[in-house]
Order: sequence, then structure tokens, then C-alpha cells
Amino acid sequence: MKSSREQTGAQVLALSVLAAGLGTLAGCGTEAEPAADKIEIVGEDVRLGDPGESVEEPLLVRVLGPRSVDFLGRRQRRQPVENVPVTFAVVLPKPGAEKGSAQTPADGEVPSGGSEPYQGPDLPPHPLILAATPSPAGGSAEPRGHTRVTVATDADGLARARLRLGRRPGDWKVEAEIGRKGEKVRFRAVCGVKVEIPEPESVVGAKVPIGLRLTRLADEKDLKSLKPASRRTILWQIVGAPGDAACGAELSERDRQTKTDDDGLTVTEITLGDRPGLYQVLAEVEPNPGEEPIPGVLLSVVAMDWVRVGLTLAGGVLLFVIGIRILGNGFLLATSQHMHLPTGPWARSRFQGYLGGLVAGALFESSSLVTSHLTNLANGGLLTAAAGLALVLGANVGGTMLPQILSLDPGVLAAPLLACGTLLVLVPRRLGLAPWGWVALGAGLALTGWELLKDGAEISSLSRKLRTEVLPDVDFGLGFGACSGRTFAYLGLGALAAFSLRTSNLIVVLGILLASSAVVGPGAAVPMILGANVGSASMVFLLSLRKRREARRLALANLLVQSFAC
Repeated sequence: MKSSREQTGAQVLALSVLAAGLGTLAGCGTEAEPAADKIEIVGEDVRLGDPGESVEEPLLVRVLGPRSVDFLGRRQRRQPVENVPVTFAVVLPKPGAEKGSAQTPADGEVPSGGSEPYQGPDLPPHPLILAATPSPAGGSAEPRGHTRVTVATDADGLARARLRLGRRPGDWKVEAEIGRKGEKVRFRAVCGVKVEIPEPESVVGAKVPIGLRLTRLADEKDLKSLKPASRRTILWQIVGAPGDAACGAELSERDRQTKTDDDGLTVTEITLGDRPGLYQVLAEVEPNPGEEPIPGVLLSVVAMDWVRVGLTLAGGVLLFVIGIRILGNGFLLATSQHMHLPTGPWARSRFQGYLGGLVAGALFESSSLVTSHLTNLANGGLLTAAAGLALVLGANVGGTMLPQILSLDPGVLAAPLLACGTLLVLVPRRLGLAPWGWVALGAGLALTGWELLKDGAEISSLSRKLRTEVLPDVDFGLGFGACSGRTFAYLGLGALAAFSLRTSNLIVVLGILLASSAVVGPGAAVPMILGANVGSASMVFLLSLRKRREARRLALANLLVQSFAC
């Protein structure tokens, strides 16, 4: 028998475990709000303009939480955090500092205090952060400037503030900071400089003109006395190109040093290289004695290679479709001895039929392929439409396994799967490994197509014209007419593509890939995916019109289900 001390210890241990379990359950019931852990700049970190100008493009930052860890121990992406105060502050010169030292970040100091507006008689030499205040008449008053403003993040973790440049040309700093850990980012506000790029996006190998326009105030007390800064020397240099220096981008000898004309404008010409990507040119303004120095300004041009994008996407689509077909046929050969189950025991129970369809959709990685096989079975009299509908519904859910697998980015497995599949296909047939070889080959080809599609989407994401003119997102603030028009356009595009290719999973994967690469927004990707499901179901129904009644009924039921779901 155990002693009383041992029994007491066991009871205490059991109570401790029970208390820990109850504490865990209580903690699971209330999800703690993630703390702000990181702040990052969204878009460009430089704002350019004339003295006294209110810059249209806002200062935009995103606040993110800490990285979470999933049940496999993998570190996940940071998620945006809402309602976090972000302080935007202008870096001011220290009292008693020299005129030129005000532009050096190490010599400046961030003003303390709240968001009181600037009370000086004139526009200060440094920039101001704007906060619009309503006028007594009910309209919009002249924006009042602040040296320090605190803004809360929205549901997307974004905080924004506008900027008004000061009266003195030069390079100023604006900091955005969150309280936790003193995390901060820094913007540049360059006064007296404007970028002139007629074509910020071109094709590889093209010659693109880029330029700068310099301005200053003739009288610092009069904002209307704006005049061009003529006869200033500009030095140009390529500082960024995709790949390496051998991509072929260059500036001619005469374009490496230019002077501003009477309008304050100077233009150079860059020859883009043979690789798509972002090309950056540094423009340095030589200072004049007694004037504020202007540090270098980066000018960016995007080079696109649409031939490469088209071939990459076409090859990716072809390999993906072929791979999914080979994968499905391989599983069909490997499981042919068990194909009597859908027409036998599973068909007698709707629940078992649903589970069978779920497994079939996950194995074949395509609900369209499973539905097509089921209509063939119904056409042969082996399956009724009522029994096959449960299988179809399960296959529609099981087919969503493919996007979940691809979200794990398994592209590194393409080469091993292709090698393994080739080996299994070449071994003697009496071993019975050939079907699994076709499964491995199909999976390898599908992953190779996925990598090609991802490469094409990454290159396409560089094109602003593609995102804004060709594939604009559905903006719900445009009104019902414009919103519904774009929604039905993307719905029809997805349906037409899936109808032609006889697969919905390809369009689903492509839509998710384009949305994750920011080529299209969620408002465009969602109707495209919904339309793909309807399009593939329409093709299956069209192919069943010449078949028996049960096959037509099953295909029509699938089309109605997809239409109602859409």
C-alpha cells in the first residue's frame, strides 16, 4: 500500500494537471490580440515636389504582429495589426545647428509633444504633416501642418499621413514609429525636385527617357515666386538592375552628365537590359555655393518581357494540365481493382458516397475529372444519378486539396518525383509499379507547371499597366453598375477558361497565384474562381448530351449545384 504522503503527492499532481488543463481551455476561449512587432513602408520611401506643395501620394506604413508557429513548427507570415498608434514626426534640426546640418539625420531630433499645428507666421523651411480641418462654412479648409501626428492603423494594419513640403529645397526626413521596441521607419522628403518619366514601364532593350525638374523660391516668404533652377549640373549613374551588370543596361557617354535648361528640366536616356525587372538610375545634383545641397534621387523604370511571360504561362498551363491528367490516370490504374466500390456498397449510402467522392477528389486532384468518370459510369448503367450525386458533392470538396498542397510551395519535389516516376515506369511490369510511376510523373509535371506559372506571375506583377488597365480589381466604391459589371466579366472569364480547358482546378490555382502575386486583387480572383467551377461543370454537361439519361441527369445535377453555389 502507498503511504499517505505518496497519496497526497499524487493528488496534488493530479489537481495540478487538471488546473493546467482548465487554464488551457480558458485560454483557448479568448484569443489574445497580437501585439505590434514590426513596421514597414508600403510603396516608395521618397516624396518629391516643389517648395510649399502638398504631396498627393501619402506616407503609408503597415504594422505587423509577431511570427506565429504552426503545429509543424514552421514560422508563419506576419499578420497586420489593427488599432495601433503610429506616430509620424518630422526630423527637425537641433537648436543652434548650422543651416546645412539640418539635413543630416544624425544631427536632427524628432520633436516631442502632441499633434499641435505649426504656429509660425510663414511656411517653415522643413516639411509639415497635414491634417485637414473643416472650415466654418462647412467646406474643406486649407490643410494645417503639424510636426508630429499620431494615426491609428486600420483593419489591414495600414496607417497613412500626408505631407506638405517646406519653403527651402533640400532633403528632409520624416519618421514613422510605433511604441513597442521603438520600431521605426524613415521617409525622405526631397523639396525642389520632381521626376519626369514619360514611360515608367517599357520592354527589354528599349531606350527610355528620364529626367528631373528643379525648382526653388525666388522669395522664401512668397510661395507664388516659384521659379526653375537652371544651369544645374546633374550626374547620372545606373545603380540597380535585375540579375547582374551583364544584363546590358547602359547610359551613353553624353547622358551621364547633363545640365538643366531654362525651365529647370534635364533629360537623359537609359537603354534597358535584356532581363525583365526594375532598373534604377541615381541622379546627383551638384551643389552651388551658398545653396542647400540636394542628395541623390533614385529614378526607376520597369522593363517587361511579354514574350517570355506568354511562353512561361503557356508552358506552365500545358504542363500543369498534362500532369493532372497523367496523375489522375495513374491513380485510376492503381485503384482499378477497387472501382467497384462507387457502384456497389458506397452507392447505397449517401454518406458513404460522399466520403468516397471526397477521397476520389483528393486523389485525382480534380473534381472535373472525377465527375467526368462518374458520368461515364452512369452512361454504362453502372451508376444512377441519385447515387452518383453524393459522390459528385464529395469530389467537389476533395478537389480543393490541390490548392492547399500547392500553398505549401512543394516545387522542390518536382525533380525527385520525375526521376522516381521515370524509374518506376521502366521497371518490369510484372512488379505492378507502373501505375505509381505514372502517378509520380504526373505529380512532377504538375509541380513543374506550377513553378513556371509562379515565375510568370512574379514577372507580370511588375507591370502596373496590367494591374490597373488590363486586370483592374473590383472596387466596391464605384457603385453597383461598375462593380457588378467587372464582377460578371471576371466570372465569365473564369467560366470560359475552365470550359475550354475542361478543368476548374487550373483556373483556381492560377487565380490564387495571381492574387498572391498582387497581379489581381481578391475582388477579381474570387469571381474568377467561382466562374471556373461553373465553366467546368458546363463542359461536363455538354459532353453528356449524347449519353444516356442517367449520365445527363448526373451532369445536370452537378451544373445546378455549381450554379447555386456560385
